[in-house]
Formats: sequence, structure tokens, C-alpha cells
Amino acid sequence: MFVKVGVDQLVLDTKYKIETGKYTWIGYYKETRDSVVFVYGGTIYEVLPFRSFYKFVSDNPQWKMERRSVNMIVRKCIGDDHFEW
Repeated sequence: MFVKVGVDQLVLDTKYKIETGKYTWIGYYKETRDSVVFVYGGTIYEVLPFRSFYKFVSDNPQWKMERRSVNMIVRKCIGDDHFEW
């Protein structure tokens, strides 16, 4: 799921979906000057700040908790405190 974010909320080297009118693409945010600079496929693009930017948010954050639980159980069973599945 993608959530719309403002230009002031963009985080360096984070992947965002950008809508520029009839085109939609995904790139990594690099910096803001007069325009917003993104890298996509090794090419640098400058996007006007009034475009729509979307950040990916997981629909299922519960998997982190489930993975942690499985790791704790397996660590106790095998006696390895650093096991990571």
C-alpha cells in the first residue's frame, strides 16, 4: 500500500512512487533544490515539488512480530542465542 507524503517528509535514499501527470515511476530520493532530485535506473531526474510522492507502507506489519517469535522459540530449542531465520 502506498501513502501520500509531502515534499518536506521525504527521506534521503528512500524509495518513493512518483506521479508526474500521465506517468508513474519509482525512484530513490536524493536531494531538494528548486526541484526534487530522484534516481531511477541509474539516471538522475528532477521532479517539480508539486508532484505527488508516495511512500510504501506494509499492509501486514504482523509478520515482524511472528518472525521474532519463531526466532525466539528456535533459539531456545537449538541453544544458539544468535540464530536468525
